[in-house]
Amino acid sequence: MKKISFAVIAAFGLMSGAVSAQGLSGAVTFSGGSSKLSDVPGSANSLGLSGEISTVSPSGFTFDAMLDAGRLKEGGISLNHTALGVGFGWTDGMTRGGVYADHHDLELGLLGDTLPVGNLQQFGLEGGYRSGDLDLSGFLGTGDDFTSYGAALQYAVAPGAVIGGHLTQSKLSSGGMRGHLTSAGIAGGYSFNNNFGVFAGLSRTSSPELESHVNFSGLGAHYVLPTQQPVALSLELRSASAGALGLRGDKLTSTRLGVTIPFGERSSVMPRNSLAHNILNPKRNTLGQTLQNLY
Repeated sequence: MKKISFAVIAAFGLMSGAVSAQGLSGAVTFSGGSSKLSDVPGSANSLGLSGEISTVSPSGFTFDAMLDAGRLKEGGISLNHTALGVGFGWTDGMTRGGVYADHHDLELGLLGDTLPVGNLQQFGLEGGYRSGDLDLSGFLGTGDDFTSYGAALQYAVAPGAVIGGHLTQSKLSSGGMRGHLTSAGIAGGYSFNNNFGVFAGLSRTSSPELESHVNFSGLGAHYVLPTQQPVALSLELRSASAGALGLRGDKLTSTRLGVTIPFGERSSVMPRNSLAHNILNPKRNTLGQTLQNLY
């Protein structure tokens, strides 16, 4: 994960320097925090890196890419998640459509050794429609025994204010195994002025076959430094609580600090790995969406 992170930091640095020449826009967020599980002594440290870029040519050709990398570590045990995605398409300014490819990788670190837990590749179609302050999007993909689909909505209710949500589902079909994983969430953000803003979100991932669920909630604020290159500092409080078979599980509470560097004219300063941003811009796989909510 360290090699991937350093390479991506360098790549996003080069991309941000080329924005004016190539018409790119996007942002990258670096974060660190502390998480504590209820009724368990000690705490876990988390590190996260999230970035995205997009470009639209004069002819309407579009390209976008994203990367998310996170580590949750306590003592000699760590959980590492990496996600990469690219998309190609076309837009006329209102409607858009294209194809995408995503890769998710999950690793377990144990006493200095790294053990692969699993990886997932998906390919699919995506599209959207934008009219005024309303933006709708959806996707349909398949790969590695999973079929995933979902939709998201964003609405700018006022200058500097946005609300939205998503509903996604991934279906597992492998041999005799069948299962569903559904994610639903609602989030919003508001900028009081050019420097200060707040964001919040609520999300739930559930599986009817396992009779289990995980609830996420997050509340944060950001402040944009008065520098020539916009840099936003953020603080977010987040919690995750699980339940299964009608019983409540442990609760994970987290506090994280972030630094977000946006580039381009269309980029917001909302932290790219905040719960609110994850809800407004869901991953194209419900399992990846749920893992990203942990970091």
